[in-house]
Amino acid sequence: VTAHYENIRKKLSDTIIGSQCLTQKDWPPRMCTVPMRAYAEFTPRANPEKTSISSIVKPGINGFVPHIHPGMLYTGPNVHNPATSIPEGAIDVLAIVSNGRKFDDGKRRRLGSDEIVTGLGFEYGNLVPPGYCDGTYNSECRRNDNCLLSGQGDSRGCLLFESYSGWLVVTLPAVKEGIITAKIETWHIPNENHVTQGWQSVNNLGRRNLRGLDDMEDNVTAVYHYTDDEFDQEERLLRKQKPPDFCDAFKFEFAIDGKVSVWDKETFLANSKNPQRVVEIQTLLDDPRFTKEPKDVEVAMRMTGCGPTRKMFCLSHIYFA
Repeated sequence: VTAHYENIRKKLSDTIIGSQCLTQKDWPPRMCTVPMRAYAEFTPRANPEKTSISSIVKPGINGFVPHIHPGMLYTGPNVHNPATSIPEGAIDVLAIVSNGRKFDDGKRRRLGSDEIVTGLGFEYGNLVPPGYCDGTYNSECRRNDNCLLSGQGDSRGCLLFESYSGWLVVTLPAVKEGIITAKIETWHIPNENHVTQGWQSVNNLGRRNLRGLDDMEDNVTAVYHYTDDEFDQEERLLRKQKPPDFCDAFKFEFAIDGKVSVWDKETFLANSKNPQRVVEIQTLLDDPRFTKEPKDVEVAMRMTGCGPTRKMFCLSHIYFA
């Protein structure tokens, strides 16, 4: 089917010339003409353990990486759901596809540490379901609510962070075109991040600097496990609250291969584009001369300056080429 897909790609490329994509000022025009890749936290998503942002996070203090709470109640093949039975005489599409494809076990890779280290104050937001949520019939997803057979994997997941969260450090593989864009939601509110509640400094080190790293990790991962009803109730309450304004000392810092850039409030707002409802994107790199050959690129980001006012962000996607 290669020729068929190449034909589709050529026709799509031909429609780009003179299109709104090139005249839109919310993103670099080159994003319309080069193949883009991404890591994301929205679900369902193909190969979810390999395409999540957390899968490319460099482990931080004591190996910490953000992970989903609560976990699955059980794993393995489910009991048969009769609602998904193939009617007699119908074509079994799953059987046909499975016989022609080797399914990957999706093992997660981890990268080494560096000078800028992933902080401890990150938590999944927007009720990300646990499990392997790729939208397929036999996915093991969301087995922690009132209907364990539903496998419902729809969520607008993201990683919550604020001024005390520290750096989030990831490695993007084979960057070639010099384009890196983040999708950061800025309307979240402090109560959504349970990890950093009560903290008084970055990584809460001011209170824990005499404690061992094992104690620090245990404190971070001991997140409250909600029931389904509690999740629903808190979600309704959170959405009724107005997110805090940007504090005057706000700074958004990001580093690309160790080169740090700092945006104050005005600069961040100027570089945060809103192409449609609930979509905010920030272009961190747009340089066609960035590299001559594809290379792995370390990208780090953090918020500083807002302290107790607790301005809350949530990173859902990183696009790059």
